[in-house]
Amino acid sequence: MAFLLEPSEEEGTYRFDGAVYVTTNLTSVVSLEEITQIVLKIRQQVSLHDGIDYLQVFIDEDTDRTVWAIDHLNDEMKASGEFDLSYNHWTLLLPSDY
Repeated sequence: MAFLLEPSEEEGTYRFDGAVYVTTNLTSVVSLEEITQIVLKIRQQVSLHDGIDYLQVFIDEDTDRTVWAIDHLNDEMKASGEFDLSYNHWTLLLPSDY
C-alpha cells in the first residue's frame, strides 16, 4: 500500500467507530486492499491518540491520489444527547466527491 497518512491539523475526539461509507468514485480508483489498509490505519491512530481530528487525509506517494476520511460525530456530540446517533458514521471519499 502506498497511501500515507498526512499529519492532522487539529487534535480531536473523533473515534471513526460508526458505519463506514465508501463512495463509488473511490472504489473505482482505490482497491479494496488499499481501503482496508486505510481503515486499519485510522483505527490505529484513534487507539494511539485516544481520538483524532474529524478529517484524515491520505496521499498515495506513487500517484498523488488523495483520499479523505471524514467522521461525523465526536465524543462530545454523542454524549450531548442532541444528535441522532444514527448519524454516527464516517465516509471515505475522493476530494472531488465533496
